[in-house]
Amino acid sequence: MTSRGRLTALALFGLAAWSLPAHAQGPEKAYLDRKISVRFDRIDLATALTRLRTVYGIPLAFSPDIIPFGHPVSLAITDQSISSILTQMLDGTGLRIVPLAGGTVVVAPGLASTPLPERSPIPDIASGIRELDQIVVMGTPTQGAPEREQTNAVSVVRGADLRNFHFSRTAELFRTALPGVVLWDQGASGPPAEIAAVRGASSFTSRGLKTYIDGIEVASPALVTLLDPRSIERIEVIRGPQGAALYGSDAINGVIQIVTRKGSMGDSKKIQAVASAAAGPVDRQAIGTMLRQDYAGALSWGGSQSSFAATGNLGRVGTGTTIPNTRSWGFHGGGQAALGSLLLSATVRGGQFDFTEDRLTGAVATGAQTATGAAQVDVATFGVNAVHQVNSRWLQTLVLGYDRASGAIGSSRSYLTGIRQPLGATHETAGRATVRYSSVFTAHLAASESLTTTAGFEHARLQRSRGAWDLEDANRYVDLYKDRDRNTGAFIQTKLRAGPFIVNAGARAEWNSSFGTNYGVAWAPSVGAAWNHNVGDLAIRLRGGWGRGLRPPEPGMSRSMAISILRQEANPTLAPEAQAGFEVGADLYAGTDGYLRVTYFDQRATDLIQAVYLPGVAGLAPNYQFQNIGAIRNKGTELEGGLRLGRLGLDALLYTTSSQVERIGQRYGGPLWKGDQLPEIPKASGAARVSYLARNFQASIGANYVGSWTGYDWNTIASVAAHQTPAKPSRRDYLIQYPGFVRPYLSFSFDVNRQLTTYLNIDNLTNSTRFEQHNGNPPAGRSVLFGLEVRP
Repeated sequence: MTSRGRLTALALFGLAAWSLPAHAQGPEKAYLDRKISVRFDRIDLATALTRLRTVYGIPLAFSPDIIPFGHPVSLAITDQSISSILTQMLDGTGLRIVPLAGGTVVVAPGLASTPLPERSPIPDIASGIRELDQIVVMGTPTQGAPEREQTNAVSVVRGADLRNFHFSRTAELFRTALPGVVLWDQGASGPPAEIAAVRGASSFTSRGLKTYIDGIEVASPALVTLLDPRSIERIEVIRGPQGAALYGSDAINGVIQIVTRKGSMGDSKKIQAVASAAAGPVDRQAIGTMLRQDYAGALSWGGSQSSFAATGNLGRVGTGTTIPNTRSWGFHGGGQAALGSLLLSATVRGGQFDFTEDRLTGAVATGAQTATGAAQVDVATFGVNAVHQVNSRWLQTLVLGYDRASGAIGSSRSYLTGIRQPLGATHETAGRATVRYSSVFTAHLAASESLTTTAGFEHARLQRSRGAWDLEDANRYVDLYKDRDRNTGAFIQTKLRAGPFIVNAGARAEWNSSFGTNYGVAWAPSVGAAWNHNVGDLAIRLRGGWGRGLRPPEPGMSRSMAISILRQEANPTLAPEAQAGFEVGADLYAGTDGYLRVTYFDQRATDLIQAVYLPGVAGLAPNYQFQNIGAIRNKGTELEGGLRLGRLGLDALLYTTSSQVERIGQRYGGPLWKGDQLPEIPKASGAARVSYLARNFQASIGANYVGSWTGYDWNTIASVAAHQTPAKPSRRDYLIQYPGFVRPYLSFSFDVNRQLTTYLNIDNLTNSTRFEQHNGNPPAGRSVLFGLEVRP
């Protein structure tokens, strides 16, 4: 064994001995005692470890450079503990297993390949610190590849983070734990939170990321924050267009993959239940204090070859007589079964979110407000995944799914800010059916060289109807138009691993019914490279990549349509929006004690679509047409870091973004000029957190930061629309500068005993009343939630 391996093992043993008393017997030890059945027939060790991760849900973490290449594993084991199986797999390799708090099992160099002693202490690790090398299921030609084999920045949020912090809203989870995603959140008493930016803006009309739930593409990414966070096992995010070579249309500025809970195979074969109830005050400027209530429950079961999990939740803020008020419910169910080399999983979810939105109608200082009426949003997802490990070199995946969403399309907009949706639609009902197949084959070229090729296809059909409330009769809903969109993509990617070097390249061909009659095939290529090197106990990674992504125009943007107050002219040559660019970065890992990541990106979005007003005739409805008129340059840096000092964990993120208009067409008559920063794109954002994790309690205090941004003066726009103040000379005059803000938060939980946990979450600790996104809604104030979690 190398001296570095011995130092790592000694460090891990020392950390374990310091973290917990020798008699500790926590849930991590019980986790390793789970009994499962496996069969491996001369599979190399790296593939066997990956199969344990993907098929049996074992959260393995390892650095790829320590795994002996080509080491065969042949086992046929029935009903033995995970600890025993891993020990037999690692026999003769010089590696051993080290469990961490939260369930992660580290494969690391060791002094012996024997099982953990019965009373061996288990090292603790603070939430937020990377645990060696996590397995990543997206953004790579290989499903289940280690994180350090990625050539682009992939952010991963682990299940341990989600469980420790008792999030009751996915918006809180995104803002606290998801690097690189800027969110506009009006709080628990506001409308659904919206994604504001990921590496700037790639469109004038759309800001969301292409979103998958268990491999099923969702119909309305803007509503992803309505998913119950208690149903989430992990979240992975690709930032930038590099993911388009695998995920195709709409992956122009990034991809979100959410993996939901499906239980753990090999559990005690008993149904496990969790129930929680929480309540607390929510403040909102000009409204006062309202009561927030949250109730949730979960069931899970795990056998040797199958498992399932189900969650449900109910929430409410205020009452039916207060404005604003929100009500929500949600359900999620997931299960999986291993049938030899075949893993089948299924997902089903449903939910509803009702809210009554309040809007300021006069000067902000007066606090005047009015309700804009009740709104309802519904979501549902159904899907099946099949993963077939044909042999040690060949893996196949098939996904069949359907997702439906109905309700409001983001925040309502005034005509003074420009038309973002055809005919100014404010509501939609959309259903997307998806089938996706991929095949991964790995060829071993030499002792430390391999070539992995991924190929596949995806086909989706989207049916969507949109409408709005009648301006003259607020109680009458009007259907404006219906869309049918077909999209087919075929992709291929290859990854060469040669010692410390990783090189990958790929492309995707896309056919979309809304590309335009003469556009033909659209291509989304990508290339990338990474280099890994160890210096003592430090691991260094250099990486870089380039990619190009596309966003097709919405079907309704290219055809002629009209209502009484607007007329849209046809544009059959409307082309898709595109974004291309590169990123370079460096990562430094100090074992399990800390990490630092630095990334620089430079991306250019072109053929941007925006509504252009056309010369009209006096007395007739205004004429407009969607045209490809502009380009945006997005540049910035991303800094991420974490440090562990005993039970204490420190995390910090800082992102700077320049998202400027680079070119605008001659016919453009909107409010933006060349060199302007895009509206509602903060120049900087970040977060910092200090966490303390012990056996029976955890606490963290942190803050989220959003820098200044240019946005619309919605309060004045509302006054103009109500004929309270005169209109300004141009739409550009409604743009103002908003100051940035810092929102501290506090989280604390305490295990009273094995059956009862209490927790306290305080958001916006200092009760900041600065606006988010715009000044049309009263700012959300402090939110306090105290809860109890019971495990019968």
